[in-house]
Amino acid sequence: MTPLSLRGDASGARNNQAARTDSRESLPLRSFAFSAVDRDAAARLLRSGGVMQLPKYTRREFCVNSCQAMSLAAVASAIAGCGGSSPTSPTSSSSPSSSSFSQLPTINATVSGGAITLTIDSSSPLASTGTAALVATSSGNFLVSRAGDQFTALTAVCTHEGCVVSTFQGGTYQCPCHGSQYSTNGSVLKGPATRSLAQFTTRFANNVLTITL
Repeated sequence: MTPLSLRGDASGARNNQAARTDSRESLPLRSFAFSAVDRDAAARLLRSGGVMQLPKYTRREFCVNSCQAMSLAAVASAIAGCGGSSPTSPTSSSSPSSSSFSQLPTINATVSGGAITLTIDSSSPLASTGTAALVATSSGNFLVSRAGDQFTALTAVCTHEGCVVSTFQGGTYQCPCHGSQYSTNGSVLKGPATRSLAQFTTRFANNVLTITL
């Protein structure tokens, strides 16, 4: 009776195992796009020592799957971005909100000898302290504010894009076009404007305000 060759059987088993290993390692993994199901199936087969047959995708299917993956990543990034606050975003402001501004009263005046002359009586929009008005003339529009008996006159032309600054609230002028805000001395409180409003010399005597242009 011929004795069984255990050595041959063991060698054959090792060869079969090596063949399976070589087969797995030789798979062109980078030439395929995997879904979550494919990856889970691959993990189970590798743990059990089996050989996985990878699905072959057409070029169109590969592109579609890749685009979907990138789209999901972009959406996740956008959601994360919406959840935080921008470090350059303003968090607070001492300026009044845009909705609180009121239209300035308008005073029509004339220019004579390079100066504007206004009579400030009880009916004038500038009769009391803390008030402001838009003075309209043939030479342009001007902003005039009053603090006690001191008057400050500025150009009403916004330094951003040339709109007429025509609203006021709490000592702050605002341009209606893009929201630039200025103090009563013409300095910029809020952009997009970056340059102050030009200021003109004033003189107040005997209830008459003279603005020198």
